[in-house]
Amino acid sequence: QARAFAGADPAQAVEIRNAMCKLLKGSPMRAPCRREVGGQVVRAFRPFAKGTDPLRAPNTFIIARHAPCTETAGFLLDNADASIQPDVLLRVAASAQLPQALRDGQFVGPQAESNAKQIAAAMRLEKDWVVASPLAEALVEALRSKGLTAASADLIATTLSDSINDLAKR
Repeated sequence: QARAFAGADPAQAVEIRNAMCKLLKGSPMRAPCRREVGGQVVRAFRPFAKGTDPLRAPNTFIIARHAPCTETAGFLLDNADASIQPDVLLRVAASAQLPQALRDGQFVGPQAESNAKQIAAAMRLEKDWVVASPLAEALVEALRSKGLTAASADLIATTLSDSINDLAKR
């Protein structure tokens, strides 16, 4: 699908994205399978996030959201981070998909804590509220993760509070 996506016109690219999302959303996968599929999605579609293609990059992030796992969350987090992704429009597109990916990803305590730390680091660098707002929402999703210990929940809640306070001071 990635090869077809590369050469597709805008309408075809959206059709491919919709077909991929429908397939991924409709497949009840256990965590190991979801992780394998998510890794394949990231490897196949990562090149589209490196450029500034206003069609393919945002559609790549939507596809990644529909294969929620550690790999796709990391891919979205990387592309929402100003220290990694210099293009603000691509950060907007990636950060917009992140809350839902974390919500659907069924992350457990340590994964949620790791996601929260990376999100907070991205928020510290972010100057555009359009990117920062979904990052804050993603921190809320990390806080909603199942299996959080009280210490992890406190750490994520503190991270969320500190990140919002830091953002408000700018």
